[in-house]
Amino acid sequence: QDVSFQVLELGAQSSVPGPGLVFCNPPYGTRLGTAAGLASLYRQFGQVCRERFPGWQVAFICPDPRLAEQTGLSLSARGPFSNGGLQVHLYQTEL
Repeated sequence: QDVSFQVLELGAQSSVPGPGLVFCNPPYGTRLGTAAGLASLYRQFGQVCRERFPGWQVAFICPDPRLAEQTGLSLSARGPFSNGGLQVHLYQTEL
């Protein structure tokens, strides 16, 4: 099986046939971003996942369930656990 790691702007990824796993550690405001800017980023993340990764699994870590909900994805949560001293949850879905 192939494993590919890429660092891209969120909207720069073209559609990729699945199955696969998108895993993301997005910003969550502790060091960067405003609440409004982060909500917009999470909405865009959800939209990109739905449009470009059908048949894939999506997982990301986030300490704030309100931000996770902004993706518009049907998520299950596990945790909490510590990431760099912050309590976060792992959010997952299958598209």
